[in-house]
Amino acid sequence: MDPTSLTHVHSITSKIGILVNGLIADHCEQVQCAMYKTNDFWFKYGHGILVHVLVKHIADIVQVYTQSTSMQATATVHLLIAVDDEQGLQVFKVDCARHYLPFYVVTSGAKEQEVVNFLEKKVDDVK
Repeated sequence: MDPTSLTHVHSITSKIGILVNGLIADHCEQVQCAMYKTNDFWFKYGHGILVHVLVKHIADIVQVYTQSTSMQATATVHLLIAVDDEQGLQVFKVDCARHYLPFYVVTSGAKEQEVVNFLEKKVDDVK
C-alpha cells in the first residue's frame, strides 16, 4: 500500500485512529473536535478516553449539525479503530445521521456495497 494514498487517516491517540471519508473541510473540523475531546477527557479524568465514549461524542456533534437549521450538515463517515487493553481491537463506524455501531469488519467509500457483499461471505472466517 502506498503511504501517500492514506490522506484521511489520523491518529487521535497512540491507541485510537480515525479514518474520515467525505468533504475535506468537514473532515478536518471533525478530526480536530475528536482530538480536543480526547485531550479534554485526559485533563479532566487523568486517563485516556475509551473509544466508545469518543464515538458517542462524535455522533452527538454530527446530529447537532444535522438537526440545526443554521448549520450545514456534515457529509462525512467516520471509521474509528482502537486497541483497548481490556476489550482488544474495536472498530466503529459513525455516519452523518448519528448512527454508530461496532463492527468486526467494515467498509466505507465508493464501492462499499460490493465490498459488503464480499465480506458477508467471509465474515465467519473473521470472527
